[in-house]
Amino acid sequence: MGSLFGDLAAACVALSVGVYLSIMAVIFWRLVLEEPPVRRALALPLTPMFLQNLGIPCGILAFAMRQTELALVAVLLICLGLVVSQQDVADLHPTIELPLLVMAIGSMVLIGAANLVA
Repeated sequence: MGSLFGDLAAACVALSVGVYLSIMAVIFWRLVLEEPPVRRALALPLTPMFLQNLGIPCGILAFAMRQTELALVAVLLICLGLVVSQQDVADLHPTIELPLLVMAIGSMVLIGAANLVA
């Protein structure tokens, strides 16, 4: 990715993955820092959502770096989140989830375009 378009695509992908991972870090710290009774109550609905949303930036990075092993880890994280999920799975707030979805789709489009151009 030596061209200007490639550099722009890399910056957008890095921003998208950084935002995704920072939100996942906040959820992780929420799970870790709460007192034990609250932590047990939060663990069941938050853990599947955490695993699924952690798999998305791993998948973006896997496609950007062309790493099949990281893509496998991303798929396994998403599948593990689906398997572990119960009926009461927590969701991200729509004001957070929609921009994350748009950034993830935009990152994948930019990765594909940069690979097509290069």
